[in-house]
Amino acid sequence: MHILLVDDDADHRQTLGAALRQRGHGVREVADGLKALLYLDDAVDLLITDIEMPGLDGMKLLSTLRERFPELPVLVMSGQEGAGGEAAALREHATAYFAKPIELGDVLDRVRRVEGGERE
Repeated sequence: MHILLVDDDADHRQTLGAALRQRGHGVREVADGLKALLYLDDAVDLLITDIEMPGLDGMKLLSTLRERFPELPVLVMSGQEGAGGEAAALREHATAYFAKPIELGDVLDRVRRVEGGERE
């Protein structure tokens, strides 16, 4: 599966990217939503994005990509407190929301489920 991973935290991006690669996925890592738009195409099977990023944040990225790729599964991560970020992400048809610090096993499990065709 080809995954586009978007997070301005380089350590977080590299840790999650390495875990995904270890499981056989192709991963492209970018640091912000504007760069992500450059790499969004039909070859991307899954987008994993942070919400809080400089430039084009994760919510704007999500709403923009829904116009071009309405069926693309998107996993959203955020360090924001409260349920506001989760509710907003789900309104934009995010596949799942993870509060930071994320549980790596939970994200990897959801990636496996997306790969298997589950849309829950």
